[in-house]
Amino acid sequence: MNQPQEPINSNIEKYLDYYCGLSSPKFAVMLKGTWGSGKTWFIEQYLEKLEKSTKHKHLYVSLFGMTKFSDIEDTFFQQLHPVMSSKGMEIAGKLFKGLLKASIKFDLDNDGRDDGSVNLQVPDIPDYLKNVGERILIFDDLERCKIDLVDIFGYINQFLEHQGLKIVIIADESKLESKNHDYKSNKEKLVGKTFNIAPDFENALKSFASEVKEPIIEKFLSDHVDFIKDLYINKANRENLRTLRNMVLDLKRIFACFPPKAKDNPEVLKDILKFLILFSTEISSAKIKSGDIVRLVNEYRHLRAKLSLKAIDNSLSSNKSDETHKDDNVKTLKDIVKENYDLYFKFDLDMVFPTKEWWEKFFDKSLIDSEGLTKHILSKYFPDDRDTSNLEKLYYWRKLSDEKFEDLLGKVELEYANKKFDDIQEIKQVISIYLSLSDKKLIKKNKKEVLSSAIDYVNYLNNIGKIPPTKALSVREMAIEKFNDRGFEGSNLPEFVEFSSYIDSIQESIRIKQLADDAKKLLDIMISDASKFYQMVCQNDKIISEYYAVPIFNQINIEDFTSKLFSMIPEDQASIFVILKERYKIINENNKDLLSEIVWLNKLQEYITKESESKQGKPSGYHLKKLNEDYLDSIIEKLEAEEIKYAKPN
Repeated sequence: MNQPQEPINSNIEKYLDYYCGLSSPKFAVMLKGTWGSGKTWFIEQYLEKLEKSTKHKHLYVSLFGMTKFSDIEDTFFQQLHPVMSSKGMEIAGKLFKGLLKASIKFDLDNDGRDDGSVNLQVPDIPDYLKNVGERILIFDDLERCKIDLVDIFGYINQFLEHQGLKIVIIADESKLESKNHDYKSNKEKLVGKTFNIAPDFENALKSFASEVKEPIIEKFLSDHVDFIKDLYINKANRENLRTLRNMVLDLKRIFACFPPKAKDNPEVLKDILKFLILFSTEISSAKIKSGDIVRLVNEYRHLRAKLSLKAIDNSLSSNKSDETHKDDNVKTLKDIVKENYDLYFKFDLDMVFPTKEWWEKFFDKSLIDSEGLTKHILSKYFPDDRDTSNLEKLYYWRKLSDEKFEDLLGKVELEYANKKFDDIQEIKQVISIYLSLSDKKLIKKNKKEVLSSAIDYVNYLNNIGKIPPTKALSVREMAIEKFNDRGFEGSNLPEFVEFSSYIDSIQESIRIKQLADDAKKLLDIMISDASKFYQMVCQNDKIISEYYAVPIFNQINIEDFTSKLFSMIPEDQASIFVILKERYKIINENNKDLLSEIVWLNKLQEYITKESESKQGKPSGYHLKKLNEDYLDSIIEKLEAEEIKYAKPN
């Protein structure tokens, strides 16, 4: 019969039992560990057990941010005299402390000389701290204390030498060693034993679960320790218990917004918890920012699409960046996704639930979109309980019984055969599911047959004018399109990528036919609304720019453009050229087609030169000349340099 496994830090507990039993140890014990390793949690659990089994009590102080010894003494005083420390007794408490304070000599080095005169910053222990009984003093967060290290050690030493008390110091020792070159020599005068605290994941998780005061959450966490441990430690490679505790508290907040019928379904909690763990650990470790979640998922889906086309060598070994002026020491999200691809793959990041937008709101704004959460939970786990299309229900085929799966598959196939789907994104969703099912041998058609029928369907929609033109999205954005807030089931399959590319080619041909008309409209907007003109031709964070990567100026007649330009006042002319400079500020793989506008820009420069010369000696001529010198010269020079760079073979 196997004996129960002892807690991971049980050896430390046993030593502390021994240490607390000493009458006057004359040395302190240090518990060390990195931030979040569970040092504070460990000592709290230990002291709780100790006080239940022995007469020992304790005084605890976190040294975090403390700048003077009176801060420490005030903290101890509040614990010793809670009534005197209350708001109503604040003045009396101060008088009481003042009357109790007295001087005491101390000898830090045990050399018979009074070291109190060596550093006048270290005060004597006040009388009300000289009679604290059998209490153990806990000094936590030593590395975060702003008092000089030698001074704080000297202060703590008084409790050992003159009071015979037991002292436990808690610290991230690596931080102390890096900040204080003489740390070790000072430490050895005070600390007799040092122990490294190992994260006690299982017991910590159960303890955190009990704190939430929510029976269902507590039971779920206790019942699924192995599942959570696998996600948190094995997959996310994390051991930080503070992050774990925060995650448990976040889970409680989210759970409170579950629709009632979902609260008894552990599968829903597991689904939420999986992505809560991933995003919590990535943000807390500073890999990503809380506002990067949407872009992170997009980058991951884009990389998966490239890998599915067997472009792994070009994708992972390329030195090109999406940003031409990137600091080598700053990692982009693209870099982060490449480095952590295996991690994100283990967490099924392309199938994030509820949605990437939902999680970004949660972490970046601390908002819980209850309506969106309910919608996605009901769609995935309770599809029969709301007005959900057959396609939406089939999307979650993994949750269906065999009978329900066959029934829904038949209904969707009938709708598909009767051409009931006329939205291009809806078609992509149907095909992505079919390809995924075919890949898993769950339908009779092979993937080539699915692809062939899909292309026929798209051709039918194109013939009846149901295919919209391409939106002006980047290559990356095209790769991560979604339908009804869901990713595409088989988006990583080569056949789906080929199908998407076919749709893109048709949409692009339609868009090109419309560009001439769009160019005329853009010219009118340039005159009437410079702000909107900027949003349409420059990449920006507020809205998706329609033409930031599209060489639409090639469609604008140069005479029409200059006619409009010359009719504007100099201030407005300059605004247009500021916008043009911003348009070409960064050239990368997404917008390198803009290099084709160099010819148009050269013509524009010629027209402006000619006009400025015809108005030489006039303010208008001077202003036009300055447009060339201050803007066009540098724009054209930059683009010509970029053209040479992209003309070089890889």
